[in-house]
Order: sequence, then structure tokens, then C-alpha cells
Amino acid sequence: MKRITIILLLSSLLIACTTESKKEPNEDMIHNGFPEQITPATIEFFKQVITEHAHLNFLYETDDRYIFTKENVNSEQTDIQYVSLTKNDLEAFINEPSANQAESFQLTKEDIDAQLESINHENEGLPEITKHDDNTLAIETNVTEKEIDLPDLLAEYEINSTDELIINLEALTDEHMRINVFHLENKTHVSLFLNNNLENPVITQLFGNDLEETIQQEQLHSFEPLFNPNDQPLKKIGPTVWNTETNELLQIDDNDYLSDDGKYVYLNGKLDPIEEGEQTIQTITDYIEENDTTYAQFSLDYKALSKHLDRNSSGNVSISQVVYFAEDYIVLYANFKLPVVGTAGDTNIIIDLQEDKNNPTFYVVDLGLH
Repeated sequence: MKRITIILLLSSLLIACTTESKKEPNEDMIHNGFPEQITPATIEFFKQVITEHAHLNFLYETDDRYIFTKENVNSEQTDIQYVSLTKNDLEAFINEPSANQAESFQLTKEDIDAQLESINHENEGLPEITKHDDNTLAIETNVTEKEIDLPDLLAEYEINSTDELIINLEALTDEHMRINVFHLENKTHVSLFLNNNLENPVITQLFGNDLEETIQQEQLHSFEPLFNPNDQPLKKIGPTVWNTETNELLQIDDNDYLSDDGKYVYLNGKLDPIEEGEQTIQTITDYIEENDTTYAQFSLDYKALSKHLDRNSSGNVSISQVVYFAEDYIVLYANFKLPVVGTAGDTNIIIDLQEDKNNPTFYVVDLGLH
């Protein structure tokens, strides 16, 4: 009898432990509408939204402003133009949906453009960059000025003086810059890495054998500050990671999502739809080292989330994909199915990991992000 009692007791304990360790979603942590509290993660997210909506390239921030370039989208745009947005204006954009927990909110390019201020490059010590009709590139920094013959410099990429090129300044520090040259006909991107003295530029495509060879030849080490994250030896270059200590170029698995800030990896975060159930995030260091340490682990339950839609849903999704992922903040785009056939509507889902990485807060809010 004692033996049976002990076995039953052990079985009960095992069931209890298994149940307790399983991460079930807490429906009290799912809310309709935009988060009421404005946090650093919210601000960082909105900065990205503004950058994409207004076709900007973010360069750096000062005490009270964010500095961008306007993204050139055709070959007739020959100059690099700088604009700024005050931090107060960015927070004002967030205050509108935050104040009333708006269930739907979309920023327009017109809203953003109205708050942007043009910057005189001379007043800010920014490089002046102009493309001429013959595809020479005139650059003036606070150190020197020079005309770069792009057809000569980029001859191996089959760029000629009459080709249509789009020029954009994509990264900038006090001493370095990265300029992207896009060939309209060939659909190729080439990056120019330059110091302020404009001597010995490094030219490479940021993928494939070209990038691998450039890394192996240690040509990019002096330009490390142009890559994120700038405080770690592992740098994000597109979907790959550059280990600046070992000079290796490391691949992220096709199913895994490298965060926008280059610091984290969402396992299976590139699946579409993302499978519900347990979700795992690792730091990039733990991911590269292939250990089991997790940064965050939580449950994704579409049925629970679907209860916060305006229309009835089967609790299943046809689409669910990451549209933004940085430290402690994930935004999904999800399209929910009707119980029989059709769609119950699409929306965005904010997953806020700031307070509890294993039991995050979910916000169902349509931000128009796909």
C-alpha cells in the first residue's frame, strides 16, 4: 500500500511540474489598442516606422533631434539631402494613439514630412554629396573635397558614364561614411566605404562572395562603427553576421529572424505563418555559440488574440510574419481566418517584452504595417 501511495504521489508531482513549466498565454496580458505608456522601445519602434514611411535613412541622433537623409528613389535625384526631426515631434506622433489606446492608427508620409526640417550640411559639418551627369561623384567633407569617377572606380561592376544610378548615403559617423550605388538597369547594389579624407575607398557588395572576400582581406575593420550594433564584436550585415574578432562571416538560418538592431535572433521568426505555441529568442552571441540559453521564451496563441478582433475568427491565421523586431519589442502582421471560409481581418500585434520576457504584454492594434 505504501509503495502504491508513493508512486501515486510521484506521478502527481510529475504532472504538476509538467503543467507548471509549460508556458501558457495569459489572456490578461492581451489588450486592445496601442500601449498607453510610452517607453524607449516604443520610441525606437516609431523611429523605424517614420524612417520607412517617409523614405528616410537614419544617420544619428543628438540630444534633441534625429538626423536623416531623404532617400533618393530615381536617378534624377542627384544630391544627398539632410533633414531632422525633433524628439518632441516624434513623441507627439506617439501621443495621439497612446492617449486613447487607439485600435487603429496609421502615420502618413504627409504627416511626417510636415514636421521634418531641412538641414544645411555646412552648418552641421555633414558631407556634401552630388552626382553629376557623367556619373562622377563630387564629395566635400570637413577635411577635403574630391570628385570620384564612378565608372572608373566601379568598372568591375560594369557601371558606365551613361548608366542610370541612384546614390544614397546610408551610414555616417564623424570619420566614416557608407554610400550605396544602385544600378537601375542591372538591379545591383554596390557600397562605397570612405573616410573623411576620401582616400583609399573600399568597394564591395554587401552579400555573397564579394563580401566574403572583402571580410577575409580585412578591408572593413576601420569601418566597424558604421555597422550595428556598434558596441559588440558581432556586426549585422544584411541577414548575415560579421564576427570582427575572428573575421568570419556567419549565416543566420533561413527560418530565423535577425533583429533590426542586430542583437537578437527570433528562432523560426521567418516562418509564415509563424507557428503558435512556444516562441524563443536568443542573444546573437548565444545563437552563434549554439547553446541553449534563451533571452526570452513565451507562448503565442492566435485563438486568444483573435478574441480581440472586430469579427469572429476561427483562431487560425493565413499570414503571420514579423514586420519589426528589436530589443524587447516585436511587431507582427497577422491575417486571421473566418470560421468557415474567408478572412476575419488583418491587424498588427505588438509583443512587448520589456517587463516580463517570459510573459509579455500583447497589443492588438492596426498600424497598417505589412
